Formats: sequence, structure tokens, C-alpha cells
Amino acid sequence: MSLARLHNLRLAFRLAGRSKTFDVGAALTLAIGMAGATVMFTLIRGIPLRPLRVAAEDRPAFQQTWEDDARTFGAASVATWLPARRATRVDPIEGLRAE
Repeated sequence: MSLARLHNLRLAFRLAGRSKTFDVGAALTLAIGMAGATVMFTLIRGIPLRPLRVAAEDRPAFQQTWEDDARTFGAASVATWLPARRATRVDPIEGLRAE
């Protein structure tokens, strides 16, 4: 670590020690952020891993629907990716001139 960075780090800790309000605010912000991230991760992780309530006789139809959705998603992804890739090759100034 360079001497300038070490000096800046010492200065930051010294100044942080003077302002208790800032310290409490920073700690509270970090705690709220971590709690929010934990809650969102738990909710998102629980939704896809929960077994679906599909009767045994409906499973083949459900599987077919799932495969159709996957194909549709793949086609839509390619259909949006190709124009976006072409758009990145256009010079912005030339695009504005064409309008």
C-alpha cells in the first residue's frame, strides 16, 4: 500500500471518529441494505424451488407447455439480440444525421 493511500485511510478513520452521526447513519444504511438483500434472496430462492402443485395426469401437458415457453423465450432472445448487436455498430452521429 502506498504512503498516500495509508495517509488517506488514517485521515478517513480520524474524521469518522469525530462525527458520530455519520457513523450511525453509515452503519444503519449498511444494515438496512444487507437485510433487504437477504430478504430478497430468500424470497427469490424460495419461489422457483417450491414444487408446483400439478396433478400426476397433468404433468405431460405441463411439461409440453414449459418446453414451448422455453422455445418462445429463445426465439424472442435471438430476435432482440440481433438488432441490438447491429445497433452497436452504428456511429451515433451518423444515426442522428439520418433522422
